[in-house]
Amino acid sequence: MQRIALHSLRRVARALPQPTSSPRVVISSRTTTLALLLAASTANPLCHSTAAHMMSSVQAVPKMFATADLCDSHEPQLQVAEGNAFRSYGQCASFSGKIVTIKCFENNPLVRTILSEPGNGKVLVVDGGGSLRRALFGDNIAALAVKNGWAGVIIYGAIRDSAVVDRLPLGVKALGTNPIKSSKQHPGDRDVVVAFAGVTFTPGHYVYADQDGIVVSATALH
Repeated sequence: MQRIALHSLRRVARALPQPTSSPRVVISSRTTTLALLLAASTANPLCHSTAAHMMSSVQAVPKMFATADLCDSHEPQLQVAEGNAFRSYGQCASFSGKIVTIKCFENNPLVRTILSEPGNGKVLVVDGGGSLRRALFGDNIAALAVKNGWAGVIIYGAIRDSAVVDRLPLGVKALGTNPIKSSKQHPGDRDVVVAFAGVTFTPGHYVYADQDGIVVSATALH
């Protein structure tokens, strides 16, 4: 099991850029996790990474909002996801950004395509129809998201490689996990309005997510 996990971390680390102002990353059995977190944190300083506490060369970014506070101050203008059925993955417990959307079902080519593009702190929202039969997101795509500066991903569906995703400085919300990969036949649609969990996600609007839930606003709140 440890060999499999180490192999996955090495595979993800190859997709991440080397830090420019920190020591070169060296993958070994003792330092794999720390090195991976250092590289990823340098690539994407959009969240409070565990590596920031473990390595002095990475500066911690403090939490900038709480959904509870946003609801207290802006409730009339917010949509709030019902039930908080989403589980949190990745090192960013709190994340936010401008919404980019995909609508697909058990097929993820567009997920990889969009997360290969510059994210500029945006959040990808994937309407996977709530299916838990196949994973729409895994460690390799998560590494792309970190490399390209995405703040987070919200998936109305399943992910896989969750142990590796949990080591990356990325915010991820999903309904659960499934080790089966997605199909590649029907890419779906991008930049369309999608709705799930009682919320309508419109491209260009803003989403805020933390341990308490997911809220959406038509305008930036902080």
